[in-house]
Amino acid sequence: MITTNAVYTGQRGNASSGAASSDQIAGAGGKMGKDQFLQLLVTQLRYQDPMNPSKPEEFAAQLAQFSSLESMQNIQDLLQGQNDTSALSTLAMKADLGASFIGRNVIAGGNAFEVTGSDPTTVTCDVGGNGGKTTLKVLDSSGAEVSSQELGFKGAGRQTFNVGGLPAGEYTYTVTVADSAGTDVPVQTYSSGIIDGVSFAGGTVSLRAGNLTFALDNVVEVERAPAGATTLAAVAKARFLPINVE
Repeated sequence: MITTNAVYTGQRGNASSGAASSDQIAGAGGKMGKDQFLQLLVTQLRYQDPMNPSKPEEFAAQLAQFSSLESMQNIQDLLQGQNDTSALSTLAMKADLGASFIGRNVIAGGNAFEVTGSDPTTVTCDVGGNGGKTTLKVLDSSGAEVSSQELGFKGAGRQTFNVGGLPAGEYTYTVTVADSAGTDVPVQTYSSGIIDGVSFAGGTVSLRAGNLTFALDNVVEVERAPAGATTLAAVAKARFLPINVE
């Protein structure tokens, strides 16, 4: 009698007619798929000794094992499907939330800003500890330093600094703060802008403000829409222009 010492894992496999070959059935204590397990069971019945057939209780136990593990596999597939559906639902809600930010000024974790015209440009950060001597440096898109300002002592909390005299373009900045002992103080920098578009790719929803892009999950504040931005948001939503699926 052929014994079924292999372990059925609920995985699918390819079955062929006749006796199971060595490349289809795992060795003793190994793993096999659902089809291989059933094939081994049928082969056992086909080639059993008619003078010493399998005991009914053993056969029933083997069938019960097959049925139980198949049910577990089906439950696993069902749960995986529910997880996938939940992930899609969450992404859709995030995209809808992002679209509601259109026309509003958003502050998010980051260190990028854009100069678009003659209007004053500002950058915002949170200074930790008790504050200290502050230095602001600005880098262009190639990473070259284009500006450095010694801002004197700045206290802890939210700080906003003016950045002027820069040509139109995209920039990044760093803020370093040192206390009276010369020890660096933690600083959290932010990017901000009026949202004019939303996109999502790879499970991440991103907000666009001009040429700046930052993740929805990094948003820390949403401010009231400035004058004229409400009309822009209404037009954008009506035309379904802001949402791009990649």
